[in-house]
Order: sequence, then structure tokens, then C-alpha cells
Amino acid sequence: MNFFNNHITNRDGQTPGGAGTAGGPSAAAGGRPREEAKGGPGATGGAGPGWLSGLGQGISNMQSAFQKQDAAKDYKTSMTFMRSFEGKRVIMTGGTGGIGSKVTKKLIKAGKQFSCYSYLNLGAQVVILVQDESKLDQAIKDPKIRMSKSLYRVHLNLKEPYQIEKNFRKALQLLEGQLDSLILCHGVHNHESILNTNLLQWDEIMNVNVRTHFQLVSLSSPFLKLTKGTVVLLSGAQGLTPTPGAILDCTAKAMLNQLVKCAALETAYFGVRVNGVAPGVTFTKAREKKSSMGLTEAQNQKFCSEQQRDVPLQHEINMPQEVANSILWLASEDASYVTGEILVLDGG
Repeated sequence: MNFFNNHITNRDGQTPGGAGTAGGPSAAAGGRPREEAKGGPGATGGAGPGWLSGLGQGISNMQSAFQKQDAAKDYKTSMTFMRSFEGKRVIMTGGTGGIGSKVTKKLIKAGKQFSCYSYLNLGAQVVILVQDESKLDQAIKDPKIRMSKSLYRVHLNLKEPYQIEKNFRKALQLLEGQLDSLILCHGVHNHESILNTNLLQWDEIMNVNVRTHFQLVSLSSPFLKLTKGTVVLLSGAQGLTPTPGAILDCTAKAMLNQLVKCAALETAYFGVRVNGVAPGVTFTKAREKKSSMGLTEAQNQKFCSEQQRDVPLQHEINMPQEVANSILWLASEDASYVTGEILVLDGG
């Protein structure tokens, strides 16, 4: 059976990404019903300079209505943490990937769902270190987000470590020297065993998957101390559980996990929090391709089918949205007492 033609559902039983699903905007999904503003032009009893005074009163009434709804509404849900990113300044990598692009979208839109002014720049200011900007445009298709004044791009090839410090400082300049969060979602994969890998592949994986993380965390630490900021690294469950045929991936992820724990211990005194997210197999854009990550189409289908059957939680493969939510929760103020943790998302 072709894995990619199977009906893959999300946690609500809906087809992910489908139009008109439960994830779409609606009043049932948390949308705020429009409330008529009381007192249009001329409702002020003639006070003020005519229609202009009436317009001002109407806007004031509308703001008051939304403020009352905000106060009355119980926001103590799993997504309240997004409000803590309003006005924050973030540097991140991996924005072209399935997980990183969702993190970027949520950061830019943070706070907007709680305001009647959907076009105001109320979200975080985000600088993405990206190698290929055309891929970023493909990953983030919403023109409002791509053209947002809160989203900056700095070209950086992570395979060239000597450019990292120079371009990191460019990113800091765009944020006027303030950094609240460092979110690293980049990485490359290798499906080779110790019987057929070599030192060239070892160096490539370690340079991109470990060295760059260490360098960026090291460069950001002095600035994060000033804001009591956060670091979140995207690791992987294979860093905790050995996987046959993936010795380089497993080793690199295990090193990342120790980087998280050691950096958290050494920066805790300054109020900096460092955490990691370790998802199991996730249905990203790369995995969605018929042949991906060094596997043929048949191998990829077989791998995904086997992984889906092995997940105890309803036999479902992880989705990028869930990983992105976990990354953002760890970076938010709602996780203010969490540091040195590796949050595993593998469905049990």
C-alpha cells in the first residue's frame, strides 16, 4: 500500500492542511464574533466637530468592546504562551524547513489573534539566518508574513563556519543589539551505518549539526544574559535511542542533548534558559517527498509505514505543527522554570 496515499489525520481526526478543516478560522476555533460598535457618527449628541468626533467615539467604543471581551475570556489554554512573544527579538535558523517555517509564522503572528487590528506589527521581530532565500519564499507562502516589517533575512551558509560570527553580528544589528531568543531548527541527515560511512560524512554532519549550534549558542550567550533570554535547539529522539543505520545522526543528536544540558547549567545563574525538543519521525516536507533523506521512494514508504505502526499513540506520525508548538512553549514565559530539558515528542 502506498504510504503517501493513505489518509493521514491529525490529532483532531482531520486531514492536515485541508481547506475547511477544523483548523480553519471560525468562531468555533476561537475566532471572535464581530460586535457592532455602539454609537456611530452623530451618536455623541452633537458634541465635537461633526463626523470626525463621531468616528473617534465609534473607534473608542470598538476598542472598549474588544478589551471587555479579552478580560472576560479565559485565555488559560495551551496557546496562551504565544502572547509572551509580542515585541520579542529572535534569531533563528531552519526557517525553510517544515518545522522552522511554522515556528517563523507563529512568531510573526504572535499576539495578532488577540487583537482586532490584524495588520499591526504586534508579533516578534525575527531574523532568519538562511542559505537560500528562494526556499524561504516557498516555505512561507503567506505574502503578509513574507513582506512583514518584522521579518528579516541574513544570508548564511552554515557549512562555512567562518562566516557565522560575521553574519550573526549582522542579525544583531537588525535587532538593535537586543536578543530575547535563539531558536535553532537546522540540520542535515545521514542514513549510513558505521560499515559504510566515512570521515568526510562524519565531518559534514558534525560541522552542520553540532559545531554550528555550539558556535551560535556561544555567540548569543552574552546578549541573552542581558535579557534573561532563551535558547531552544531542535534535536531528535535518535539522540536518546540508538537507531540502526543512522550512527552519525544518533551521535550528533546525543551531542546536541548534552550541549543543551551543559549550556543550561552554565548560564542558569544569569537567568538564561536552554532547552531542546527531540521529536520522533515527523512528517515534514522533506519526509513527504517520495524519495528523501538518502532513501529511495520504496525505502521511504516502507520506513514511514513501519514508523507509523510502531507509534503507540493512535499509530500516528508526528506533525510539524506539534513540534513547532513545543519549541515555542519552551521559548515562552510560560516555561520560565524549565531549563536543561529535552522534551521528547515521539508518541510514546
